[in-house]
Amino acid sequence: MTRRFRNTILIMGAGNVVLCASVWFLVRAARGIRVGTAVVSHTLCSGAFVSGLDPDFLYAEAVKPIPGQRVLSKRLKYVVDRAGRQVIVTWAGGFQSRAVYRDGFGCIILHGDESKVAATGKFPGGEIGTVSAPHEEGSLEVQPPEPKLEAALDRAFTEPSQPPYRRVKAIVILHNGNLVAERYAPGYRADTPILGYSLAKSVTNALIGILVRQKKLAVEQRAPVPQWDNPSDPRHGITIDQLLRMTSGLALEESDTGFDPVSRMLFLESDMAGYAEHARLQAALGSKWDYTSGNTLILSRIIRDAVGGRAQDVVEFARRELFEPLGITTATIEFDATGTPVGSIYIFASARDWARLGALYLNDGVVHGRRILPEGWVNYSAAPTLDTDYGAGFWTNRGSHGDANARIHAGMPEDSFYGSGNLGQRIVIIPSAGLVIVRLGLTHYNGLQITAMKRLGHGFMGQLNYTWSRCMDTVSNGGFLQFSAGGILSPLPGDLARDYGPCDYDIRHNLNAQYVYQLPLKFKSRSLAYALKGWQLSGTVFWHSGIPFSVLSTPYSANGNGIVNGSGPQFASMIPGVPLYEHKPIPGVTQPGTVQWLNPNAFVSTVDPSTGACYGGNSPKICQFGNLGRNALRGPDFAWSDFYLTKWFPLTERVKLRFDTQFFNVFNHPNFGLPSMVLAGIPGKPSTQTGFGALTYTTSPPTGLLGVGLGGDSTPRMIAFQARLEF
Repeated sequence: MTRRFRNTILIMGAGNVVLCASVWFLVRAARGIRVGTAVVSHTLCSGAFVSGLDPDFLYAEAVKPIPGQRVLSKRLKYVVDRAGRQVIVTWAGGFQSRAVYRDGFGCIILHGDESKVAATGKFPGGEIGTVSAPHEEGSLEVQPPEPKLEAALDRAFTEPSQPPYRRVKAIVILHNGNLVAERYAPGYRADTPILGYSLAKSVTNALIGILVRQKKLAVEQRAPVPQWDNPSDPRHGITIDQLLRMTSGLALEESDTGFDPVSRMLFLESDMAGYAEHARLQAALGSKWDYTSGNTLILSRIIRDAVGGRAQDVVEFARRELFEPLGITTATIEFDATGTPVGSIYIFASARDWARLGALYLNDGVVHGRRILPEGWVNYSAAPTLDTDYGAGFWTNRGSHGDANARIHAGMPEDSFYGSGNLGQRIVIIPSAGLVIVRLGLTHYNGLQITAMKRLGHGFMGQLNYTWSRCMDTVSNGGFLQFSAGGILSPLPGDLARDYGPCDYDIRHNLNAQYVYQLPLKFKSRSLAYALKGWQLSGTVFWHSGIPFSVLSTPYSANGNGIVNGSGPQFASMIPGVPLYEHKPIPGVTQPGTVQWLNPNAFVSTVDPSTGACYGGNSPKICQFGNLGRNALRGPDFAWSDFYLTKWFPLTERVKLRFDTQFFNVFNHPNFGLPSMVLAGIPGKPSTQTGFGALTYTTSPPTGLLGVGLGGDSTPRMIAFQARLEF
């Protein structure tokens, strides 16, 4: 082969690589644009024809701030055709997406054959028709608003001077079944159906629960998915429980990038559940938690088939068995082209009706003496899954996950659980307080998440997730849950500016990683190979930066003149030039058995704790709020690592013995909570600083011997040996 010919071959090969890469990039970019235009058409269609909102307003607040949409916005055009009850979106003169409204069934994105659905009014297997709704709104005792709650609503709806903006649209609070507070943004009313996003998963949980009570389904049963009927299919054993708890092991990543499988399922597929059912298995059943709307779409198909197989059947079942008993009159469920409810995202209801759903779970699944959900279903739904703070359709504080601990430490009761949807949709249920709090809005999360996954040769696979986020507010969660001292007090002059700072749960950096390594051992002896071959090493790593907290002044207690800091947050002042943190014991301050975190000489209380009077004298000039902002300090970082050694011994064709050695907290590393004593003293007076800024307790681990910190699990290293039969 001549050099010239060889160079020609190399150039042609390189050209083919570049061409293939270019084609791949263009195909991927086109897919992203198609998803982007579909998001716009569907959001504006549902907003205009289901919720009755202004499409231009909805695009500006709900759609355009999405990072990917910002890129498309300059060349994107949309037309709201009210006569045809449809929205048509184009990008750069092409990439058209069309969403059409259908009476009783909301909007659907048309991909091709669905145009027949819009034209003929037929689903495969059923007619489209308007489903009549009860005209009387369900009873809801309305109490006169209290001044403190009115002040809290003022805070929640007050926009900060700079992003991120809250954009709260509706808040409803029920206490023991009585409506004690509610408020709506301009353009929204008490009967406005509002998209719940993933609050829909809580509705799907309720519908599954009803079918369980009717003994048509059981959570332990194998999911009735014909696609998985073959016993040799690795997905054959997936249960309804695993779909509810997001532990099915299906490869259905949900990252909301427009390129992930769930984005394709929701915006590019006519048969959403069918697409999800085709996903491969990437983890052993029940072994790994992975939040994905694909699991809920499969459950939605199961619900459809269990109640008759048509969209009309689903609407009638939901209305008869759930909505009417609860007094819900504004709910709309949207469907794909096969008549499967999009039970992961697309359910609309007014804020009051979302609160009625929460009240059902507050009352253990009973309404007006009638049991809607099976006995024990609420506790089942709120029980944590594996080592997470997710239950079955709800997020939960009933465990020892780091995020749950942060919420509890901030003041959210341990028995709380909540539905959560994109853009700040929340249904918070607090049984111990008899509270249901609904907060609906268009709040965009400011953060950056990077996920990297790599499969290497020799049996090694690793995945790493990193999230950077920034959350700012004046009082976390609107002050309804006691995240902040004085959270529901009427603001004094200047309070909003003083209070504006990091949210109580603002964790800037969050990293987790997992890895699996198949040991590449080879043996000629069959007996040695049976005993020593096939060992698997795996592990997890968790790390996040510290949680914010405030340093306060001692409250004023002595008589004085012109005192203005007698209510509301009383922050201390910072001494310029003095380091804020000190990790060495300080005589007279650090108590035995504690770890020093803050430097007491860096802070000064407006009030002298030894006298109760303003430090320096009781005068209006001296007795002022301190200059330290809210949540200006950070607690310790959290770091945790586990390690597992696993081996499967085949006993028969269908039975295996699994042996595990589990090492929790591999490096025997303590993780401390926030300082217990944060009332500043007077520099140079150790008696006023005793115990200040010291760490006195450790946080519960995310994993442990019994799962999530139960049975005394704490920060020391824990080692467990486990053997189980798998068949």
